[in-house]
Amino acid sequence: MCLETKFQGYQGEEYKVIPCMLFSPQLYENKQDLPRENDVEKTSIKLGRYILITKTEVGFEVEFLHLESKSIERKSLDLHAHHQLLALEAMAREGHLVEIKDEKVQAAIHKLVEEWGGYYRKICRRVNRIFSAVGILSEALKLMNSQRCTFKAAYKLLQDREIWPLRKVDLYYHIGLELLRAHNPGLCFVSPLRYMEIKMRSLTRAERVAIEAARTNEEDDS
Repeated sequence: MCLETKFQGYQGEEYKVIPCMLFSPQLYENKQDLPRENDVEKTSIKLGRYILITKTEVGFEVEFLHLESKSIERKSLDLHAHHQLLALEAMAREGHLVEIKDEKVQAAIHKLVEEWGGYYRKICRRVNRIFSAVGILSEALKLMNSQRCTFKAAYKLLQDREIWPLRKVDLYYHIGLELLRAHNPGLCFVSPLRYMEIKMRSLTRAERVAIEAARTNEEDDS
């Protein structure tokens, strides 16, 4: 997969919003045909793949992953209090499970999920892995000191707290960024656009000299 395809949806930013899916169970003529609750939707929400909006007999509900509790939360949507969401009524007639493409509706849902402490965006991880590595290492070292354990045991303790692999947990990216900012206050997450610009341009002579010096220092055992 080419980098341009990998970064689709980030639009030059450091974050990518989570898709919003609309489910309309009323469209099923036979209720027995309804997909089992835990088959697709719940797993996808739990993994942070999307936010699910379901049409009910009395309105709409939204389900999302809560960042602190790591559990799925469900909230009712007040369409009249958020006029951008009124378009959901028309969208609900389009299919059983459809992605919400309307940017205004998406933005309104993301804003509410953010206010409720939910997961609504993810960091562009591919170009920011260094921050994750620093964050994980820092937290593991803290556990090694407090629990008197090995790094392997500390890493497992960290992993046991999460539902995703540690490299996919945004918290450690933020921890790593704050630690590195102590040495470089202007440091920030890298956007895919910036990454592509750097990757495509040629190195200057000064940059090549600096890289070669760093490699020489790594090989120097003295």
